[in-house]
Amino acid sequence: MPRPTGTLAGLEADWFYLPGPYSSVRSTDDGSERATVSAERDGAWTVAIGDPPTTIEVERLPDGRPATASIANPERNETVVFDPPLALVPAPEQPTPAAESVDVTLYRGLIVQEGQRPTRTGTATRTFFAVEPATWVFEGREVPAQRMAHELLLDFGAAKVRQRYDSLAVEGRGIVRQEMIERVTFLGVRVDGRTETFEITSFVEERSVP
Repeated sequence: MPRPTGTLAGLEADWFYLPGPYSSVRSTDDGSERATVSAERDGAWTVAIGDPPTTIEVERLPDGRPATASIANPERNETVVFDPPLALVPAPEQPTPAAESVDVTLYRGLIVQEGQRPTRTGTATRTFFAVEPATWVFEGREVPAQRMAHELLLDFGAAKVRQRYDSLAVEGRGIVRQEMIERVTFLGVRVDGRTETFEITSFVEERSVP
């Protein structure tokens, strides 16, 4: 999809990352997978995607915005921990591009033990580029939506992971369609890359449709 060209001024931040409980079925390039979002407890909730699931821990920042606390990836058998959690949406009314950075640590395995030595340390920067009004077609109806473009850069010195996102979100539904393009470089040379796209096809536990 072409990148949104608007500003961040009209961003409906609470449309993008919602606590549950709810589940949905996502259509991907490789078939379908289930995504489950837990209820919010003590300002935190969990998103589990696929089987075996990639698990994303989300926490609220002091200003109320949702933020990525950790990502456990079973395919790579590693966990990324963000300290402090990195905001998933920009603060309201920021000029573009709006960027926020935190420290990041990479661990081997899907559960980080106390005292475990990290594989790598570095910084994580999320840059928000633009947002624009859009629509999403679900069950034959056009639903008001917003598209947001942002980038996540994990910088471990010689190794860098850059992920560009184009996300479509609906009020009360969260992100309903997304494209992610990832590039991994080592000493400036590309060593890996992938593209991931999905769109919600059904909701297992229904929320009210806007």
